[in-house]
Amino acid sequence: MPLVFLAVGIWIVWRIYRSDTRELAPLWQWVLPGLRTGVLVGLWVLWLQPQWRTEQEVQQNSQVAIFLDTSLSMTLAADDSPHAEQTRTEAMTRWLSQTPLLEDLRQRHDLILVGLDVEARRMGILEKKKTDEKTPPSISWEELLTPQGTQTRIADSLREWLQSHSQMPLAAILLLSDGTQNAGGEMAPAVEVARTLSVPIHTVGFGSTKPVENLRIYEVEAPVRVQPQDPFTLTAWIQSHGGEISESPQVEKVELWQRQGEGAEELVQTQEGVLGKDGKPVPVTFEVVPPGLGKYTYVLKIPVGEREWLAEDNVREIDVEVVDKKTRILILAGGPTREYQFLLTTLFRDKTMETDVWLQSARPGISQEATKILEAFPESREAMLAYDVVIAIDPDWKQLTPPQIEWLDEWLSRHGGGLLLVAGPVYMGESVGGWLEDPNFQTIRAFYPVEFPKRFSTARQSTYAAEQPWPLDFTREGMEANFLRLGNSLAESTAIWDEFPGVFGYFPTQKRKAGATSLAYFSNPQTGEGEKRPILLATQFYGSGRVLYLGTGEFWRLRSFDPNYFTQFYTQTLRYLSQGRMSQQSSRGRWLLAKERYFPGEVVNVRAMLLDAQLQPLDVPELTADLFLPDGKVRGLKLSAEPQEKGYFKGTFTSLTEGTVRIEITLPESEEKISRKVEIVLSDRERENPQRNQTFLNQLAHETGGQAFLDVSDPQISRLPDTIRDRTRTTTLSASADPTIQRDFLLKMMGLLVGLLAVEWILRRLLRLA
Repeated sequence: MPLVFLAVGIWIVWRIYRSDTRELAPLWQWVLPGLRTGVLVGLWVLWLQPQWRTEQEVQQNSQVAIFLDTSLSMTLAADDSPHAEQTRTEAMTRWLSQTPLLEDLRQRHDLILVGLDVEARRMGILEKKKTDEKTPPSISWEELLTPQGTQTRIADSLREWLQSHSQMPLAAILLLSDGTQNAGGEMAPAVEVARTLSVPIHTVGFGSTKPVENLRIYEVEAPVRVQPQDPFTLTAWIQSHGGEISESPQVEKVELWQRQGEGAEELVQTQEGVLGKDGKPVPVTFEVVPPGLGKYTYVLKIPVGEREWLAEDNVREIDVEVVDKKTRILILAGGPTREYQFLLTTLFRDKTMETDVWLQSARPGISQEATKILEAFPESREAMLAYDVVIAIDPDWKQLTPPQIEWLDEWLSRHGGGLLLVAGPVYMGESVGGWLEDPNFQTIRAFYPVEFPKRFSTARQSTYAAEQPWPLDFTREGMEANFLRLGNSLAESTAIWDEFPGVFGYFPTQKRKAGATSLAYFSNPQTGEGEKRPILLATQFYGSGRVLYLGTGEFWRLRSFDPNYFTQFYTQTLRYLSQGRMSQQSSRGRWLLAKERYFPGEVVNVRAMLLDAQLQPLDVPELTADLFLPDGKVRGLKLSAEPQEKGYFKGTFTSLTEGTVRIEITLPESEEKISRKVEIVLSDRERENPQRNQTFLNQLAHETGGQAFLDVSDPQISRLPDTIRDRTRTTTLSASADPTIQRDFLLKMMGLLVGLLAVEWILRRLLRLA
């Protein structure tokens, strides 16, 4: 149709111009209609709106995904020999550093490196080898393969990764693992996805395939502080696994050793425990009388058998401090809530604590179960420094004077106090005129590890209580926090919290502050999603002090579930908060760690608050501390000054070996030392089945069309590159019109049309036709 319009237009132009130029020479009879025809053709082209597109051929290299197991089970022994010196991660690292397999695969494929534990995560890529490449890329396998996952979800991770990379030219997957799957779903969905995409999964196994024999000290329980000559109970939970140990009941001796400071160890007692064949932890109890004041280290030992697979877990340590001093606690409460009443009774019965109370709504002369009843907040800096922990249960902070707020801030930030903040609807719920909105109480709001919604916002006006109880939704950090454990193990504690019906009330929060840690959320989905939900438990360091926030005053409901759980919850919480004050070794500094127990491969963040000889914040760019590792080695730990907080230093380290790590530093201009211990303990899930699951690896490879190699010494591995087909493909990509080219074309066409019309007009003037 456009051609028809063009033809008609040209015919009309030539017919009119033939009549108009009949008296001119033949040359002009052709030139003038030709010019107008050119204009008409140009307008026709513009009407068609031509588009310029480009096509490009892109070659996508064939890909092989190398899945590397980085779960904590890879820190276990690489073989079944007693006291093996090489871990599975070390065996994998050594093999990857030496094998020519990767270079052979790179002849035809890109290699995608994927870490595998709780989830699959991309760690890097080794591109297909180029023709002019002489030196292979350098990879720090030791750093890349650092174990860190507390669970192993092989099937789910493979399925999710394959689904998200279904459009890529994936030729095969090579899985390097011990096959120990202890979380996630079944294998079948992952196999189905791999079959659909025609991606074979080849497996290489690490670790022993034989049941291993092992004894370990599962857990140690003892009070953190005791009174002089006050007998206390120390309980060691021991567990057996594999071999003849699990076949029939067996008696094992457990030794209790004691040392003070850097002194020699002394055998205190020996007890026997009868191990069952089901592998359940068995308690072995010691009744201990402390010899005198000071800090004592109690070492539990099980003699290592000849066939025992792992020796490191036969020894556990715990520190007990003998002090002629009780933990001093100040309770500051806006009103006599149930949380306040039950907590006051619990603390009054604890002989290791002294409790002073300021109940702000009480009349003078009221009777309370407390060491001392106060009628006001401490009225001097010295009086404030007498306390180790302050418990604030929805208090009216506006009753504190500016100097009292300053003393509380100094006690917390400079002297390592512990602050427990319990939310409530009365004084925190004041939307107008409350301390949450008063600019004079910025310091108080800084104590809280969470941020609250602004005045008149929807969150502040929402219902404070749900219609039914909702359990606490713990974060990973909350599950791993020892002071929140209500059982003898992580699994037992998780089961207890899961059975707890939960709480009705909550206080709205906006988010956690930078540097704070969320431990638990209110689980009702109607209050928000993810981190937008109300925070029920959060903690942070405030200077050298510890702060714990409870977003509800309903932990008293633990009593209806089990009265002991309420007592245990608050006792452990107050010990956690009082560590800064009770464990202070020097007036010139202290160590600040978020927790005392870490997993192998987990990054330990270390902070220290240090003062100089004049008790002023130490002003140096960096320091070096000593790390005494479980394997007996000593190495330096660099501590860098924090620019925003003078006197505070931070550093990080990672330990792959189970045991106790001691951090120690000598204070500048002094021979005085401060030290801190950290326990490195393997996750219960990762230890539950320590032998390699070769059946799982064989089945995964067989059902996806891959090959299963028993170990890295299998000679068939070298032939693997020849069995993987090259899935390199070329794709033609069409690019959209370039707007720059389009604009240039329009400008040129307009210029051409204007030029043709101008030439025609000039010629017509010269020829006296216009």
